[in-house]
Amino acid sequence: MKKCVMSLLIIFCCGLTKTYAQSQEAKQLLLDVQKLASLKNILTDLKKGYEIVSGGYNSIKNISEGNFNLHQAFLNSLLEVSPAVRNYKRIADIIAGQVKIVSEYKTAFRQFRETNLFTLDEIDYLSKVYKNLFNQSVKNLDALVTIVTANKTPYVR
Repeated sequence: MKKCVMSLLIIFCCGLTKTYAQSQEAKQLLLDVQKLASLKNILTDLKKGYEIVSGGYNSIKNISEGNFNLHQAFLNSLLEVSPAVRNYKRIADIIAGQVKIVSEYKTAFRQFRETNLFTLDEIDYLSKVYKNLFNQSVKNLDALVTIVTANKTPYVR
């Protein structure tokens, strides 16, 4: 009987040890489930935070791009020729005046050469004067074209 009681006691102790070990595993499993739920909540919060930051960043980016585009449009409009300048009625008069100057120069110079009233040195001098007049007329017309042509005006960067 002693042997029987002893056997029962050993079986009972082994059962308790096994039960205790299963209880520890269950507790650890429960803790792991709680940790997993906690990590899942942290991950959800991180995702919400990222979405908030990303949305804010995109809003700021869109605002700054809009502001940049507004400034770029303004600066580009400064390079355009004002319709008041482009359609100024005196521009045609200025061009006609420059053409008339060149025409008069050619006519007068031809007459000076054909008449024998001037010496060769005087004709040479008149040639230089008229050449300078012609060059200045061309410069004036170039300046006028620069002013009334969009994106041709030189500017400092």
